[in-house]
Amino acid sequence: MSDIWKEYKFGDLVYFPPKISPPKNKVIPFIDMELINPSYRYVTNEISKKFSGSASKFENNDVLFARITPSLENRKIAQAKINGIGFGSTEFFVLRAKKSLCDQNYLYYLAKTDYIVENAINSFVGASGRQRADDKFIKRLKVKIPPLPTQRKIAAILSAYDDLIENNNKRISILENTAEQIYKEWFLRFRFPGYKKTKFIKGIPEGWEVKKVKDVVNRKTFGKIYRESDLESEGSVIVIDQSVKEYFGFYEGKPEHLASEDDPYILFGDHSCKMLIMTEPFSLSENVIPIKAKDNIPLYFLFYLIKSLVTTTEYKRHWTELSTKEVFIPSEYLRIEFNEIVKPLLIQINSYKKIIRNLSKTRDFLLPRFLSGKLSVENLDIKFPPSMEEIDA
Repeated sequence: MSDIWKEYKFGDLVYFPPKISPPKNKVIPFIDMELINPSYRYVTNEISKKFSGSASKFENNDVLFARITPSLENRKIAQAKINGIGFGSTEFFVLRAKKSLCDQNYLYYLAKTDYIVENAINSFVGASGRQRADDKFIKRLKVKIPPLPTQRKIAAILSAYDDLIENNNKRISILENTAEQIYKEWFLRFRFPGYKKTKFIKGIPEGWEVKKVKDVVNRKTFGKIYRESDLESEGSVIVIDQSVKEYFGFYEGKPEHLASEDDPYILFGDHSCKMLIMTEPFSLSENVIPIKAKDNIPLYFLFYLIKSLVTTTEYKRHWTELSTKEVFIPSEYLRIEFNEIVKPLLIQINSYKKIIRNLSKTRDFLLPRFLSGKLSVENLDIKFPPSMEEIDA
């Protein structure tokens, strides 16, 4: 390396935590631990609250670093994407780079390295099950970093992958929202094609049936249940856990379930109540229920029929209880028409998810190599992505 990498104590590179004074008696962004997705760089608030003194405090682009088990082992690390000052879980360490030494974007990727995370895990103190990383230990860790121009180049390359991931997630959100709104309009608000000419009996369209969920689903066997010890760093078969929107891992071998676009499966997380349609071969981790449709119930319609029962916090149910709930089954032509409309949307969603998976794999492959100096970037002409320009503004 011709550019000189210098060694620092981690605590000398960052404000840990930065000094922040949230406005009193004002509603500001709030972020809890559950909002952080380890696969994505940014976390934004879904709600705002009046500031509570017992909380972590942060500003836009500060790094939120989980300090408690198992969130740290699950790599819950993200950059806050908020307006102004926010607050959140007391279980966050908040990190902000000292601008004269470290780039804020580079700091995010440095915090995600095995070196920082595994040392933080090794510093755990406290009672079993509620152990927390020791901030004093982490501050004493020695790290080698390149000059600021090289830091910015490294961050720019990795940010380009994360920006593409975020853009594809936005596309997914638009498609998911479109399909859900069509379902609600047709089958919850009863404004389906031809509703004005339809006779309603006691508020229900004529010809619609009332059935229990278990009467319209075909619950499939799990096959082998894969655990973390079964997974491989390189593998072609995807393993899904109960978070279902994210892959659990991969292995090389034969998949337990041969899903495809023409023969998809519904996956239901029994504890998380999250759902997914799989259109590629897969295997399962614990607490994931594979489902097919019975008789003449189209699968994509069945997906939203079940999903409509678990969209609110107060009505989340495990599968055993959920399967006994009654649902309205519309006439066959409506089921088929809805299925034909949303099928291409969900196929496109799965296509974007595959792109995200490949981008994530490449980013995760490059990250340790760039931050260790094994891959040199000093002679590369790097175009900085918009996300870095926004942070530097």
